[in-house]
Amino acid sequence: MLRKGIHLRGTTHPRALVETGLRSIETLAFGAPTPDGSSQCSHRDRPKGSGGRGTNDQQAGIMSIDTNHILDWLTRQALPLWSDAGYDTAAGGFVECLTLDGFPLLNRNKRMHVQARQIYVYSHAHLLGWTPPSGRLAPLEVARGGFDFLTQHYWRKDGGGFIYAASRSGTPADSRIESYEQAFALFALAWYHRASGDPAALEWAARVLAFMDET
Repeated sequence: MLRKGIHLRGTTHPRALVETGLRSIETLAFGAPTPDGSSQCSHRDRPKGSGGRGTNDQQAGIMSIDTNHILDWLTRQALPLWSDAGYDTAAGGFVECLTLDGFPLLNRNKRMHVQARQIYVYSHAHLLGWTPPSGRLAPLEVARGGFDFLTQHYWRKDGGGFIYAASRSGTPADSRIESYEQAFALFALAWYHRASGDPAALEWAARVLAFMDET
């Protein structure tokens, strides 16, 4: 436990955790199962010669993923779902989770890194030119809503740093300060600025870095 109550997971310095988080975030983003519960990499999608036990490909951890399947899932299912049912238009920010039927669970606290992750997702979707179904919010609008909710409700007033979780309305629910959350914040702020050009995102990033350098 370091000064200001900031807790490190498996590292000895906040900067190291930030770098680790940035390197691993895309692996986390694409590690989710498909909506039908199946794996994104099936036996039929593996390269020829990789099906036997102990092959070089398996030893190297190499898998072949059907990119068309992922693209279809991402653009037609995941992005539309989470920018609609997953976006809390009434209270702000993103909901914590959905039911298996795709309905928001509104009584759950909202963890900070969920907000940050979704800000990144929709900032990146905007840069890739993703267009939502007719009548839905544009990805940059969704990212901006997440940015506003994050910066208005998660920054600790006494001492700084983004807290772990807030209630649906934004009231602090878990005021722990952990480096993991600060890393997610920096990642989200960088991508939101890249997508929007909003100078406030850089100001917030500098604020986070200054806080981490002081701990």
